[in-house]
Amino acid sequence: MESPSRHFSPPEGATNANLWLLGLVSLWRVILIMRVIVVLFNAWTVNVLPVVLLFADSVVLFLFAAFPQPVISFMSGARQTQGQLTVEMVSRYAGWWGILTYPFWALGFVLVFVSTEPEWVNVTATVKPSQRIQPTVWVLATASLIGWFILLVASNVFHNMGP
Repeated sequence: MESPSRHFSPPEGATNANLWLLGLVSLWRVILIMRVIVVLFNAWTVNVLPVVLLFADSVVLFLFAAFPQPVISFMSGARQTQGQLTVEMVSRYAGWWGILTYPFWALGFVLVFVSTEPEWVNVTATVKPSQRIQPTVWVLATASLIGWFILLVASNVFHNMGP
């Protein structure tokens, strides 16, 4: 799988860009799932944080243990080039941080589990049928699609111009 960032920068820069993008996407996923849980359970963000991070930490540590190829290298699309040292270093740091923070997330999970009782909320009952999606959401979605389409075309053009 070839990364589009390879067309815009040298291999080391492409590896760094892929790792930063992977980190950004991972952070976005954590924030998104936290928001979903906060809305569905009518919970406090502080109570949801250790639960989500314990799950995320468990998945990362399992993947590090289960796959011989570094997960970060595979997920970021980094090739086995000069950037391999960077990927291995990031993998090592992520693994150590995962191991070091795991007890904190586990303790937070236990405290949340013992001290709170989830309350399901019927999300559809709180939204009136007459409410529509705000125009700013449509503008943002359209701008995002156009921006990603432009990047896709530019990446294809640069790829075809290469040697």
